[in-house]
Amino acid sequence: MNEHESFAGLYPVFLKLTGRTVLIAGGGNLALQKLETLAPTGADVLAVAPGFLPGFDFWRGTGRLTLVRGMYSPELLKGVALVFAATDDPALNKRITLQAQAAGLWANAVDQPEECRFYTPSVIRRGPFMVAVSSEGGFPGLVKALRQVLEGLLPGHDEGAIRDLFGLRRAVLASGLGFGPRSRVLKRLAESFRREYLEVWNPPSPPEGEAGTLPPKEQPQPL
Repeated sequence: MNEHESFAGLYPVFLKLTGRTVLIAGGGNLALQKLETLAPTGADVLAVAPGFLPGFDFWRGTGRLTLVRGMYSPELLKGVALVFAATDDPALNKRITLQAQAAGLWANAVDQPEECRFYTPSVIRRGPFMVAVSSEGGFPGLVKALRQVLEGLLPGHDEGAIRDLFGLRRAVLASGLGFGPRSRVLKRLAESFRREYLEVWNPPSPPEGEAGTLPPKEQPQPL
């Protein structure tokens, strides 16, 4: 993939992987990190490597991880929905992704964006909400830093209250209201949530001279 292609428009999606098999080739830190991000999805993970870090044993206890000790082979692609090549051998990772793509599968080579059919974003979870941030594989460390900034900005709303809003929406949709009235009710519900968010997380700016702002007379003079 050339530079122009790597910055072409991407289409963001969220995948439903519950009960689907995901292959991870690798048994080191990179593979373990991918396993940890897959854990909340309910995917059935098949990991293959000559050896595995102890952390894999913890996830095997969930019943959704199968460890295959040995070398990767194309036969492992059968019945798989998604592939992560996370070995310490870039050439092997490339071969895995090419074979996966030839089999019609979406594959990701960790830390090798030019070999990826898709990128995995940095994720923020807040109850039923999920925010994903990506640099199109350009700078994962920068994406992580941005995610940390956003984590400090996003609210930690009561999940029960948000679930109640979801229930109200379902009730409105099932009420038989026409499109216009229904749309207005749903917009009011969303607007009430927005106002609450702004009031809680964007308090008025402090008066000049407070919160680290120097009074005008103490402002440094230009050289």
